[in-house]
Amino acid sequence: MNWTVMILLLCLYPAILFVYFFVKMGATPKKGVYFGVTLTSELAKEQKVKAVTESYHKEMKKWLLGILLMPLPAMFIPWASVWDLYFLLWIGVSAVAFFVPFAVANHRLKTWKLEQGFVTNAEPVIYTELKQAGAIRRVKWFHFAPQAMISVIAFVAAFLIHKQQGNQLLLLMTGTFSCITFLYWLVAIWMDRQKTMAVSTDSDVNVNYARAKKNLWKNFWVACSHVHMIYIVVQGYFLLKRSNITLSIWVLAILYTVAVLVLLFWMLRKKAGLDKRYEDKMDILRQDTDDYYLWGLIYYNPHDKHTMVESRNGMGTDTNLATPVGKGVVVLIAALALHVLILAVSGVVQEFTPIHLQVEEGYVVASHTNEYRIALHSIKEAQLLTEWPKMTRNHGWNTDTLVKGSFRLKEEKKDCEVMGYDYNTLFLRIDTSWGTFVFSGVDDEETKQVYEIIMKE
Repeated sequence: MNWTVMILLLCLYPAILFVYFFVKMGATPKKGVYFGVTLTSELAKEQKVKAVTESYHKEMKKWLLGILLMPLPAMFIPWASVWDLYFLLWIGVSAVAFFVPFAVANHRLKTWKLEQGFVTNAEPVIYTELKQAGAIRRVKWFHFAPQAMISVIAFVAAFLIHKQQGNQLLLLMTGTFSCITFLYWLVAIWMDRQKTMAVSTDSDVNVNYARAKKNLWKNFWVACSHVHMIYIVVQGYFLLKRSNITLSIWVLAILYTVAVLVLLFWMLRKKAGLDKRYEDKMDILRQDTDDYYLWGLIYYNPHDKHTMVESRNGMGTDTNLATPVGKGVVVLIAALALHVLILAVSGVVQEFTPIHLQVEEGYVVASHTNEYRIALHSIKEAQLLTEWPKMTRNHGWNTDTLVKGSFRLKEEKKDCEVMGYDYNTLFLRIDTSWGTFVFSGVDDEETKQVYEIIMKE
């Protein structure tokens, strides 16, 4: 197990514990809602509710233990790509596993509630503040302008450096990060313009509550944009130095994720405190919307035009997946998950596809999942190396098995294309007028044969 695996485990175990306690916090009864089921005060005192609650906590501990132990078998997997795929599956399971006991508890309570004859057939009434509270805006342009400006400057600088050095990694990463800065801004504006649900028959209460809530969300998105700005600057420094790029990407990405989670936890705690302060003033009764919550977790209500609603479980808000935005969120999440899965599977394909190096019809051909063809007459110099040259990866693969992609030669300070097996001991370097290449065959004998043919030409 290499240092990357150790860092990931050390950083992600606390994140998993964070999710565990966060989900358990969401299972705490809130305004008569138990595991996503609306119960009267009389029903809440029944032994059935206590039994379901005790069972939930036991199941949560079992899932936590299973998730914490799940990475251990991966330590014995020798192939980096397979480990990455296993690791990805672990993250996917961890993202949904803690919600399984909640869904089970929801089903048991909802079934029991129906058996007791407590059924609400009427459509829920959605109260919306359309006057002063609905017009409150807390997000201003100057809250995000400095972060956006720095992001644009970073992208322009990366573009200029890219033109001089041909560093595609620097351009791609800073460009992507710059877009995320503007995404924070757009999400903040979108949430700020959401219709405000009334919590009281007193308009002043609605105004003050809406102002405080929107201010919390605004502060959260502004803080995230500042963290992101720092991330761009620090990561850009490592990319420009071309020093420990892989390590810096992993470490900074993990620190960035932890920082955003801490900010989210801080914001939700503030939101819980806000709800507690206004609890006595919230005189609009909660409607029984159990049927619009799938497994007590996913809000799907075509009768509600709100995209975001107050969460019935824990703290924060729920997205109404019946709205166009909600459906777009589902499509986006599915697309991202599919994209990551395809990348992981492609890594396995890359590692298990054999490399071949040969000379055919006047060309040196290095073939893998892609192919390099170099005309013999274009070769200015060929060298048989006994070890990899000192280089850093721009993009591609660099595992204990496969080394492939665009790399930067440290001593010569120029890029080269690489394709070979890390466990080989002979490597062929080819210099042409239009690029430098370092290859190895399926074994040392194949590499040596191609070198000898080139030298005879």
